[in-house]
Amino acid sequence: MRAFEYFLAATFSGISLAANVRIVQQFPNPTWVENVASTRNGSLLAGILGQTPAQLHIINPFSNATQDTLLHTFAYSNSIFGITEYETDVFAVAAGNFSSATANGTGDANIWSVDLRCGTTKDSVEVRKLAYLQDAQINGIAALNSDTLLFTDSWAGNIRKVDVRTGKYEVVLQDASTANNLSTPLPLGANGLKILRPNSVPSGNASPTLYFSNLQLGSLHKVSVDQHTGRPNGQVVTLAGNVGVIDDLAVTDDGTVFLARDAANDVVRISDDGEVVTLGGENSTILGPTAVVLGRTYKDRGVLYVSAMGGQQADGTYLEGGKVVAVDLTA
Repeated sequence: MRAFEYFLAATFSGISLAANVRIVQQFPNPTWVENVASTRNGSLLAGILGQTPAQLHIINPFSNATQDTLLHTFAYSNSIFGITEYETDVFAVAAGNFSSATANGTGDANIWSVDLRCGTTKDSVEVRKLAYLQDAQINGIAALNSDTLLFTDSWAGNIRKVDVRTGKYEVVLQDASTANNLSTPLPLGANGLKILRPNSVPSGNASPTLYFSNLQLGSLHKVSVDQHTGRPNGQVVTLAGNVGVIDDLAVTDDGTVFLARDAANDVVRISDDGEVVTLGGENSTILGPTAVVLGRTYKDRGVLYVSAMGGQQADGTYLEGGKVVAVDLTA
């Protein structure tokens, strides 16, 4: 999650890759679209940053006309920080408060369950609170299993786990790879995170891999973690460094990472051996990308959905309203 990215320089140069980009949903200016998640039927969940009450939208990416619905609003919060599916058609949504004036979260966030099993309309969705995070400033979130979520506290520079049954949470990783720097204008360490589960072996016989970005370092990391506790059972590996101002990410089954770079107005693809390739770039239609997710249906296989905040300028205004775009990776 990001604000005031103009304070930081994007110091990366990569290989240019032509990308076919189309707009899925354009929001009015200013609207900061902070995250995007794909559902089993192909609909997209999009969370908004900095609007009271916090808004969760659902979008049909296959329609020729705009089909955006405000699915739910969350009281006492102005921002959606993360979305992850922890059971089939059931999503954990992190809602809290963010101040654009200080580029800081205010703590006291909540994680909510958004159940889409009975439908995807405002009347059919079921919402309940999973956890109250009294002293944590949540940012990225990912499901380890149906009982356990991992999330980044970017301002504290660590990664924590939370038990959705009890609401209890604790730090599972805090080291140089997750660290922040409180002396900088944007003191965010560990930021986006995703979990890659092994699909080629029987369930329970191999450890999942946690991938996470660090905005402060401009770096991407991975580490094997225990499938129950979320604690590392190996060394943290740095896949890429000096990638610039980076945010959320998506991971394919072969370990390829797509990573949003806010200030550079592009997305980079990082292979498991560390090779970095740029999608978009200068004159891109993706202004201020914040998060990415891969399509899940036969209709959008090979499509990368990107949420964007509209290109924040030095005076705090935006070049356009935030949006969700589709990047055809096969073009």
